[in-house]
Amino acid sequence: MFCKKCGRNLKNDTMFCPYCGEKQCEDKKDVITAEAPKKIKKERKKMSAGKKAAISIIAVLVVLIITVAAIGIAYYMSNEQKIARALKNEDYQTALQIYNYNFYEGPSVFLERTIQDRLEKVKEDYVSGSLEYEVVKMEIATIEKMEILSLSSAVSSTKDYVFNLNTSRTAFSTAESMFANNDFVGAIENYKKVISDDSNYETAKTKLSSAVEQYRMCVITKASDYKLNGLISSAITELEVALKILPDDDEISRQLNIYKREYIEQIKAEALKNAADHANRNDYINAINTIKVSLETNKNDAALLAALEKYSSSFVSSIIAEVDKLISQKEYDGAISVLNGALDNLPENKILKEKLNAVKEDCPVSISELTPINGGWNWNEGIPIDPFSVTHSNVCNFAILSGGTRYYVGNHYSEYRLYGKYTNFSGSLVSHSDISETGNSYIQIYADDKLVYTSPQIKRKTDVVDFSVNISGADYVKIVVVADKGDVSGWLDAPLKCLILMDCRLWPI
Repeated sequence: MFCKKCGRNLKNDTMFCPYCGEKQCEDKKDVITAEAPKKIKKERKKMSAGKKAAISIIAVLVVLIITVAAIGIAYYMSNEQKIARALKNEDYQTALQIYNYNFYEGPSVFLERTIQDRLEKVKEDYVSGSLEYEVVKMEIATIEKMEILSLSSAVSSTKDYVFNLNTSRTAFSTAESMFANNDFVGAIENYKKVISDDSNYETAKTKLSSAVEQYRMCVITKASDYKLNGLISSAITELEVALKILPDDDEISRQLNIYKREYIEQIKAEALKNAADHANRNDYINAINTIKVSLETNKNDAALLAALEKYSSSFVSSIIAEVDKLISQKEYDGAISVLNGALDNLPENKILKEKLNAVKEDCPVSISELTPINGGWNWNEGIPIDPFSVTHSNVCNFAILSGGTRYYVGNHYSEYRLYGKYTNFSGSLVSHSDISETGNSYIQIYADDKLVYTSPQIKRKTDVVDFSVNISGADYVKIVVVADKGDVSGWLDAPLKCLILMDCRLWPI
């Protein structure tokens, strides 16, 4: 039977249409009407149009699927994706080969974007721990070799970031090991290297505080042990090293200052005692130097300054006494040498400076330093050796003079202008080793052309003759050497060396 309303085929005796809900007639004759066949045909036409539309949609979808598949295959087989897959598979040689062969004129925009994405992925994978540092480093190095100018900054920043993070992670691992082995210095140094981008950063901060605290306790304890054993300088060294590691640590700084004050007092006491011991032995130089060393660490200490003044005064007094003794013995050179040595130790001492100037003013002048106005001879040439094999090399000056020949008596002289500045002229005479057995010579001294001294005859066997002549106020002095004609060398009549004139000095008024 068919529905009266929608015309659908129904089972016989159906009371309501299951499609449209229309109540059917109870009389079987009324169920089938003349309109039923028309409705059926109309419904069939509707069903045929729906099938055609569905077929069209399916066809379009199939075409789209095939197109997408083709695009996907082309994308998968592109050189850009081959490079990306090679990098992902750690086949860096293949990645470079594909790049160098296909992109020798420069990368495509798509490749640049692909490599950029790969750099970001590598960075993320390293941060998450899914890639090892060596692998990341190799991949970045491979991308660097591609020399893609537009990505140089990204490559550099990724490289630096990964390197710094790896350094941080390595430092943290090292610090953990050192901390476990009570190497607190190493642990502190490495915990400080952990950066904020490292997932270990907060842990490192906590561990760093713990390492600092334990290191501080160890250092203070060790310094205390040194002090108890009388090694306060070692305690100071221990604390100074610790301050280089923990430069802002207040407790270590406080302990160091305490030990330094104690050490200074200890050094001061030792210096005063040692200086007193030196002074008791009249060794004032070492007494002074001992105090000076202690003053380097305690510059303004009153006790040390007083001791320095005391020992310096005693030293100066001893030097002045020694110099006066030398001057009384006419040892002016020795006196000057002693004063210069004393001034090496006390360079600013006024008393020593004044004494040196006074001695220099009173010191005799070597006549060899003056220029003769008449005559003259060479000073300090040759070897001043006498017939007794004594070499007079310790004199302030010497002149070796020759004798005459068989035809004349040798007569040498040298005259100097003095401007009335001197009171005495002194010196010594001795025969030269070359003088003949019969030879003899002597000198004469004139003050303003007046003969004031004639020496004894100097022969081969004559000992050293010293002389001192009063020439007070003389404007000129002349030394005349007279040698007889016996001093010749064989038949050549060459004059022999006969006389040594030495230590000739002028004494100031």
